[in-house]
Amino acid sequence: MDYAIEHLKLVDPNKVFIAGYSSGGSQALLFAAHEPRLAGCVAYCPDTHFSDFDTETLRKLDFLPGIEE
Repeated sequence: MDYAIEHLKLVDPNKVFIAGYSSGGSQALLFAAHEPRLAGCVAYCPDTHFSDFDTETLRKLDFLPGIEE
């Protein structure tokens, strides 16, 4: 998000959306829940049972501090 806003001149920071399908949809929802600058989120068939995520997958989401909790 920071990179896009700072380096991509065509990006309007007020119109940034995130989207994902399946596990990408789950990650899009998590990111949207923690990124107030997003204009919106589209999640196609996300797995919303985050407790089913394995710990290793959660560790890969290092942009969301404390996500394992």
